[in-house]
Amino acid sequence: MEKVSGSSKRAMAREQKLANIAYKIFSGSMMVLTMYGTLLCGSQVYSIYMNRKARQIEAEQQPIDRIKPKTDC
Repeated sequence: MEKVSGSSKRAMAREQKLANIAYKIFSGSMMVLTMYGTLLCGSQVYSIYMNRKARQIEAEQQPIDRIKPKTDC
């Protein structure tokens, strides 16, 4: 069995700490990106919902004789 010197152990410990820090930074940035994407998606869904609701309310308030038939056929 090969003996590992003290300085070699310290170097391995430093490398391990650096790897742990890098992993935590990477994981944290992925979490932030996921939350940001969720926020963007949620705001888009909310915007679509509000636009649809506004069009529905506007359509309900229009008198029936003002509704024009489609002539794009």
